[in-house]
Amino acid sequence: MNALTSTLKDQESRIFRFETVREQRELRDMTVRHVARHLGVTPSYLSGVECGQFVPSLPRLLKIQRFFENSLGEYFNEDYI
Repeated sequence: MNALTSTLKDQESRIFRFETVREQRELRDMTVRHVARHLGVTPSYLSGVECGQFVPSLPRLLKIQRFFENSLGEYFNEDYI
């Protein structure tokens, strides 16, 4: 990972609330596998999003938000909105 990639990854992790995906899934008592199937992603990708390894693209984030039927703002730290 080069310095630019590292800087961008740090910024993304301050902006995106990774834990929201897990919170929404657990609130509905759903498994990673179940949610991943509905979103058209692998369970390992979804788990990576929940753990902060991956930041979803905007289209994928919108798909997650529509699936859980919550506010898009819940996925971002308030300091950056």
